[in-house]
Amino acid sequence: MKRQAEPNAFTAADGLSEVLLSPSCHRQTRKLWEDVFSEDSRRFVTAYYNGKGSANEISCLLYEGKPVSMIHWNPRRLCVNGHVADTFFIVGVATAERFRRQGMMARLLVNGLRRLYAQHVPLVFLTPANIRYYEPFGFAVTADRKICRIRDVKEAFGSDGAFDVRPVNRPEYDALAKFVNECYRVSASVYVFRDAGYYENLESELASEDGEILGVYRNGETDALCGSVLYTKDGGVSLRDLTGTIPFEHPALAARFDECSEVMLQETVMMRIVSLRDFAALLKSETSLTMYIRLSDPHIIQNNGSFVLEIGPAGGSVRECTPGECGRCRPYTPGQLVQAFMQGVVLTEVV
Repeated sequence: MKRQAEPNAFTAADGLSEVLLSPSCHRQTRKLWEDVFSEDSRRFVTAYYNGKGSANEISCLLYEGKPVSMIHWNPRRLCVNGHVADTFFIVGVATAERFRRQGMMARLLVNGLRRLYAQHVPLVFLTPANIRYYEPFGFAVTADRKICRIRDVKEAFGSDGAFDVRPVNRPEYDALAKFVNECYRVSASVYVFRDAGYYENLESELASEDGEILGVYRNGETDALCGSVLYTKDGGVSLRDLTGTIPFEHPALAARFDECSEVMLQETVMMRIVSLRDFAALLKSETSLTMYIRLSDPHIIQNNGSFVLEIGPAGGSVRECTPGECGRCRPYTPGQLVQAFMQGVVLTEVV
């Protein structure tokens, strides 16, 4: 069997040790975050570590007991073709300046992927600073997301009096989550599955950047939610997410919104298959589809081999090829395979 490619090997003699921090130790990484991501405000970092950062997984390398390189693995539930899957959103990939270009990120990333493979995680995703950093590790671009700047959120939606735009209160988060999930179910094949806790975390993070979670309601109809907006203020209004039935039911309003907005930032979303078998279970095809693939994964050798993917309306499955089928296999990398299936991706994470 071909040996699994190993990340750079550090030893105790180097003064380095790799650990998966317990939640009580997560705040030990805050200084590293602030040093590397100096553009983030202290309010935002505090909100992050009190919210997502208190419940995520952080793998890091310690030097003389202090974190010098880290990756944050934020749990996310993705809805893929109607299947809800537990995945991870990778953020906080950071290395202290004097320890860079020594293979530390590679070690943490590869070991983390292998750990998640053992947990039957189907895939992970991230929004990279540079896609070239992650392509060698099997990640591939699956979507772009846009952050727009507009003059005023409430003006954009409420100028004709047809809509009431107001903050969504915590008791309403469950209803908001159900509404947004249903909107994405109709319009996207891959999206982050929301619940009340999702919006509770977002509330504090958006507030740290003077933002809010807004609901768009038909004027005079208290419970007539027809859209939601996430925004932050940074010298203007940055629209983080626009969700709802507005573009379909009210094209004139959608057109007016487009007129007063401009794209401020376009980010790339990258995904990576972790467990081929668990990934296959998320696939779906309106008609029965059979693919013969030869997957080459240098970092997770359990994914290597020649397989038959059988995909139908209820989902997909994978099995090893018989000797007679191997000649029909087409070569794939993890990146090529994830790109072949992860279309219609809508991810609007703040971090």
